[in-house]
Amino acid sequence: KPEKTGHDPVHVAAFLFFGQHVRKVRVQGLLVPSQGLLAAVSPNTGVVTGVKIAEGEIVDARQPLIEIASSVESPRWSTGDAGATVAGQLQRQRALIEADIDVLDASRSHDANTQRERLTALRGELATAERTLQLRERQATQARELLARIRPLQREKIVSDVQIAQYETDATEADTAAEDARQARSQAQRRLADAEAAVATLDATSTLRRHDLQRRLADLSQVAARNAADGGALVRAPKRGVVS
Repeated sequence: KPEKTGHDPVHVAAFLFFGQHVRKVRVQGLLVPSQGLLAAVSPNTGVVTGVKIAEGEIVDARQPLIEIASSVESPRWSTGDAGATVAGQLQRQRALIEADIDVLDASRSHDANTQRERLTALRGELATAERTLQLRERQATQARELLARIRPLQREKIVSDVQIAQYETDATEADTAAEDARQARSQAQRRLADAEAAVATLDATSTLRRHDLQRRLADLSQVAARNAADGGALVRAPKRGVVS
């Protein structure tokens, strides 16, 4: 009777054919892929809006790990609280720009009223200077004409030298007053011209500022539209394993 060797012929044949021996053993510890650690990479750039797992947790393949909000072109949109979504940040930026536009419009309206009042006052000053100049020039003309009529009477001794000297003084003073009035009118014209130039500059500056804010608002709307169209993204586990 043949002696048992302890090996089943079928098992031996299987070992010889496959070249390996399978043994079931109970162990404790973490199961790590033979290739080592696996990195879960975000499909695009964005802001982390939710973490769905914790370190040491066992996850299955394709299980969501992290939620990423859509990426945008400018890095300034991705700053802020860690839990804020890009859409929320865009909305806050939009609110800030709209507030700037409201402040600009209010300031522009106030400045326009102030400048309008100043221009009205300066135009009034110029009109007064014009009337004063006309009066002074008329007085100077009358004084010179009177002096011209009186001089022949001096030769005839009808008018004394003292009286002629007084008429000459009056004519000179009238000419001086007319010249002062001309200078006052020139100054009023310059003040009015400077004020009008300042109004034009202020209006142009305010217009450019408003256009810039409106352009930024339009750009923000486009970014928000693209962000809404792109949606978010999920980082998923590539294989079953343990989060480390």
